[in-house]
Amino acid sequence: DGFIDIYCLVAGQSGNKKNQLFINQGDNTFKEQASNFGLDDAGNSVDATFFDFDNDGDLDVYVAN
Repeated sequence: DGFIDIYCLVAGQSGNKKNQLFINQGDNTFKEQASNFGLDDAGNSVDATFFDFDNDGDLDVYVAN
């Protein structure tokens, strides 16, 4: 959609916290949707890289835990 989204990683001892993906709604607001994309990981993430792995025009993500 051309809008910048935000992916926040949880590192270290996180307790019940999970990674969060904030999708830009295009109206100066964001909606947290990590679970909708399977990105609500609680595995001590340290890095994430977005790239088009399968050349379909959509960004894919690699999360390092």
